[in-house]
Amino acid sequence: MATDTLSPTLHFLTDAAHLLAQTAPETSAHLMSQRGALMFHNDLTLSDVQRQHVCGSCGHIMVPGNADLLKLESNKAQR
Repeated sequence: MATDTLSPTLHFLTDAAHLLAQTAPETSAHLMSQRGALMFHNDLTLSDVQRQHVCGSCGHIMVPGNADLLKLESNKAQR
C-alpha cells in the first residue's frame, strides 16, 4: 500500500474501532487487529501509548474502569 494512502486507512480503522468499542466490541477488536497487521506489514512501530491502549494479541481497546483488569507481573523467578 502506498504511503500516501496508508495514513488515512490507519486513521479510519482506529476511528471506526473506537466508535464501535462499546456497541460491537468484537468488531472493534477485529478492526484494531487488522490495523496492527497493516502496521506490521509496513514496518511501522506502535508508540508506547498505543501499545498500552490496545491489546497486541486480540486488538481489544482497553478502557480502565470499564471491565478491564490491569495485571502487572514480574519476571523474577519465585522462590
